Amino acid sequence: MLTDIPLPGRAGQRELRFFADLLDLAEVRRIYSTALALAWVAAGRADAACNTGVRPWDVAAGAALIRSAGGVYTPIGDPLPDPHGDPVPPELAPAFTATAPGARSRTFGRRLTERVADLAG
Repeated sequence: MLTDIPLPGRAGQRELRFFADLLDLAEVRRIYSTALALAWVAAGRADAACNTGVRPWDVAAGAALIRSAGGVYTPIGDPLPDPHGDPVPPELAPAFTATAPGARSRTFGRRLTERVADLAG
């Protein structure tokens, strides 16, 4: 499991509880690179990843890598509107979960998505 929640210096009580719960469920690694975390999940080096406060350039290629590998990328939250009024793809949401292929990952991913949605909301 890869996550950067909570970020150093920005740890609120909700983020700390989330992180503590993750530690009870999985081995958690923090690499402080959303793009690299998504690439590692797609490559099978990790089972799942999640983050909040991400930017489009953090996830644009990673979402495609996850899906191409047969995993599940779930955007969470509403993306910021385009200043020109163009449609904005949901992948550009401010939070996400991503899981590797496999039934076990999908089950964990559903629970993780619920928790991240609560945290991001």
